[in-house]
Amino acid sequence: MRARISARDFDDFRRRKGRVHSNKGVHVVQQTQSKKAEIDAAENALSDRLIDEKALAVRWGVSTRTLQNKRVAGNGIPFLKISSSVRYRMSDVIAFENAAMRLSTSESSDTN
Repeated sequence: MRARISARDFDDFRRRKGRVHSNKGVHVVQQTQSKKAEIDAAENALSDRLIDEKALAVRWGVSTRTLQNKRVAGNGIPFLKISSSVRYRMSDVIAFENAAMRLSTSESSDTN
């Protein structure tokens, strides 16, 4: 269902170059805040999700063997060993990626 607006409101919108009237923009702010809450909830749900080494290899563009070597060397990210399966928490993956963020190539790297 499409919302109908009056011609006057449309002209005001065009005249103001897309800015919303202060008294009519309240619902937009509320919708934005509720969208942000939905996104935060989705990110929290994803942070507890487990992914396998194939999914992480695809995400990072490396081979699964590279991830295995990092686990053996002890310089990879934390992982879960469940039976014979290796799983990574998305929250650990995201934290590792954030820690590896650099602004310059001359910055030292604590993670390999």
